Amino acid sequence: MLEFFETSGRNLLPAEAAAGVRHHVALSIVGIDRTGNGFFRAKVAQEKLIVASGIPYTIIRATQFLELLGGIADSSADGNIVRLFRSVEPAQFARTRRVYSFIRVIRRDESPRRTVQYPPFDDENPQSRSEKFRKAA
Repeated sequence: MLEFFETSGRNLLPAEAAAGVRHHVALSIVGIDRTGNGFFRAKVAQEKLIVASGIPYTIIRATQFLELLGGIADSSADGNIVRLFRSVEPAQFARTRRVYSFIRVIRRDESPRRTVQYPPFDDENPQSRSEKFRKAA
């Protein structure tokens, strides 16, 4: 997986620069920099390539998509038992259409160079976090 993201990044990013891409938007995953999961390490490598590319970017670290919950459970099933990995973040889901709407707003930014989280949570205030999640989902 790591080789895929590194190779595709090394191919795609120079092509974007040559084509004059003004804003690279990448979808990533909340909490990927706090786990040793192989797929997450590969996504971190992808993010680093994007940041180093010199192309204005926004990396959106989104929570899992609600629409994927069934597939996540199915892929974790062993007979009648479902084994889910322990997450570094509380289980949080976002609706795909909300993330898409967020991307449509983000891509209009003229001077991006940032990583943002979606839904945007306030880690210092759990009540605020719950309220923002309800509004975002």
